[in-house]
Formats: sequence, structure tokens, C-alpha cells
Amino acid sequence: MALYFEDRIDAGRRLADALISLVTPDSIVCVLPRGGVPIGFVIASMLKLPLTVLVARKLGYPPQPEFAIGAIAEGNVKVLNTSTIARLSVTKDGLAQIIKNEKKELNRRVLIYRHGTKLKLNGKAILLVDDGIATGLTMKAAIKALRRYAVKRILCAVPVSSPAAAHELTHLVDRFVSLYTPHDFGPVSKHYRTFPQTTDQEVCDALLAIAAAHSYNE
Repeated sequence: MALYFEDRIDAGRRLADALISLVTPDSIVCVLPRGGVPIGFVIASMLKLPLTVLVARKLGYPPQPEFAIGAIAEGNVKVLNTSTIARLSVTKDGLAQIIKNEKKELNRRVLIYRHGTKLKLNGKAILLVDDGIATGLTMKAAIKALRRYAVKRILCAVPVSSPAAAHELTHLVDRFVSLYTPHDFGPVSKHYRTFPQTTDQEVCDALLAIAAAHSYNE
């Protein structure tokens, strides 16, 4: 399996280079926390764009939490892989409990990262960023959430994506960019030499740093 990036900072720099000609003055970097934040921070810094977070959560299959059976996002958005849920015999009550748990964590993150405030994205060109896409379910939930705003367009950009997710997401956004789409995809982490957990504090620090930079430039 190929190793493409040293870390998220390296991935962010290389992704920013690929996006220079695609962003406009009204663009805003919108990242999925927590893993997408270091990448979004680098892109926002290099391209001198504002940065915000859109919180979405994977719905994991309980015996194997990393395996997604759906996703939720802000605004009570829900995306389910119904065929997989049926195949795995996930009960209605079991699914409801998974969603309840993830909604609690989603709300916690909105409170910590944005102090509970709503996103202000009307009229913006959205640059939607994460550190990689496996099934695409979480990104689908994020896109569905963004469509509830009067955004000008959505450009989804990631360092690495599975071919299946890339193919599907291309039809859901105005532009889809993935630096690599390996057929032997595996976990996102396998494409990075180092892939540490991003902390709540790192997310908050990144948001504050970009906000301060834009306040200074204005």
C-alpha cells in the first residue's frame, strides 16, 4: 500500500498548491473536525482564506466502530447506508442509540469549537476539506448540511480518497479534488507516515489563529 504523505501538514501544503487556481476571494475553508483541521489550517494560511468547521460524525457499526454504516451532520442531517444496515442486522433501536450517542458528541463539538453559534455561509464558495475519504458517508452528510445554506458552490478537496467515494462525490459537488485515489485504499491512516489524533485544543487553536490573522489583515 502506497504511503503518500509525511503527516497532515505535508498533505495540507500539497493540497493547497493544487487549489491555488480554484479558490476565489469569497471562498471559505470549511473543515470536518477533528482530523481535517490541521490540513484546513495549512490551506487557509497559505491561501489567506477564513476557516471554520462543520461538524459531522460517522455512525460506526458497534462491533467494529471504524466501519461506517451512516453519518450525521449539523442541522439534523442523516445519511444511512440502508443496505449495509440490513445486511448487518442492525436493529431500529440499535441504530437509534448509535445516532443518539453521536449527536451528543456532535453537539459537544459545536459548543467547544464555535461556542454553539450557527455557521454563516450564505453566498460563500465553500472549500470543504478532510484528511481523507474511505466510504464517503461522512462527507455526504457534510455536503447535505451545506446544501441547506445559500452557498455559491462547493469544492470538496482531500489529499486521498477511495475511487468509489471519489466517483460518487464528484456528482454531489461542483468540483471534487483528490490528490490520490488508490485502488488498494484501506484506512485513511495508512497513507500517512504519522497520523496522530487531533485534539479539541488543536482545533480551537487553529480556528483562533486564522481568525486573528484575518482580523489583522482587515
